[in-house]
Amino acid sequence: MGPAQGRHLIAGEWVEGEGTFRSSPWTGEGRDFALGSPALVDRAVQAAEAAFPAYAALSREA
Repeated sequence: MGPAQGRHLIAGEWVEGEGTFRSSPWTGEGRDFALGSPALVDRAVQAAEAAFPAYAALSREA
């Protein structure tokens, strides 16, 4: 399992998921991914909304 698997990156912080699930690709090995929850989605949305004004003010070059 890689460093990000089983966790979510929210506002620069790795947050543990509520378990994992294995993907079922058409070919190749399945991979494990972190389960989300409504609370984690809400936390991520709030962080994105808080970050948007500063991000939107950046120039294209930045």
